[in-house]
Amino acid sequence: MHELGEAAVAGDVPAPELAPRAARQAVERAAHDPHDVGLLLYVDAWHQGPDGWQPQYYLQRHLVGGDPVAIEVRQGCNGMLGALQLGAAYLRGAAAEHALLVAADNFGTPMIDRWRMGPGS
Repeated sequence: MHELGEAAVAGDVPAPELAPRAARQAVERAAHDPHDVGLLLYVDAWHQGPDGWQPQYYLQRHLVGGDPVAIEVRQGCNGMLGALQLGAAYLRGAAAEHALLVAADNFGTPMIDRWRMGPGS
């Protein structure tokens, strides 16, 4: 078992609804206009909605508008570190001045028992 001491529970809120909340707070704290974002990387490890649906475009539409490159990064638990490397390389190439990396998941589904699964489950 993972021996978790505690965990945040989002209830029925889908991950793509949690992401804009976190992203808005990050943009406000950074004191940037969301429209300054040139790259949006959305990191997830679990099912995000209907099959074929693209959560990064949902976040793009509701937070930064239609101009930045929006990419979903699905690399499991290492996703945010991978996205950080991608974002840094993108910014170094001077393709954009600002990147927004957002991660969201909600494992509240009968497809997985998040409280009793073991390592590698």
